[in-house]
Amino acid sequence: MKIVGLIRVLGCLALCFAFFSSLGAVPFSISGAEAGAGPDAVKAEAETGPEVVKEERKKIKGPPPLVHTEFYGLCATCHKSDGRGGRSYGGYAANLHKTELELEGLIYFMKYGRPEKGMPAFDGIIGDRVMNAVANYIIDHFKGKPLAEGREAHSRGAIDD
Repeated sequence: MKIVGLIRVLGCLALCFAFFSSLGAVPFSISGAEAGAGPDAVKAEAETGPEVVKEERKKIKGPPPLVHTEFYGLCATCHKSDGRGGRSYGGYAANLHKTELELEGLIYFMKYGRPEKGMPAFDGIIGDRVMNAVANYIIDHFKGKPLAEGREAHSRGAIDD
């Protein structure tokens, strides 16, 4: 039982460290005075505060890597990369911009599919964590958002792909 408690504590510490690191704050930094810096450095630090080095992070365009492979590799095959849907291999893929499904509904249809509509089940192919990430991506980037100009005809099936 002591090992389980120790593992929980270490897990909590790791989560806290990861959280603060993602914010750009490092909770376990050492000031110049603590590191044994000279009196001039300690005086300057006392006046201005500890030096904070901010690392520049690259901004990723598009979906996060977890979603990129699955959405663009599996979902976009039928629903298209812009989510407009339309004619597809197994039938007529839904327009993700017009979905009324919430997170749980999207995950349900990804997991179990809709064979009568040509939607395959992805249970056992992609994990729950990935399904959750893809569903959130659909909600954040497509649901309720208008199609780009000139794409409405595609979603009605007026133009073949």
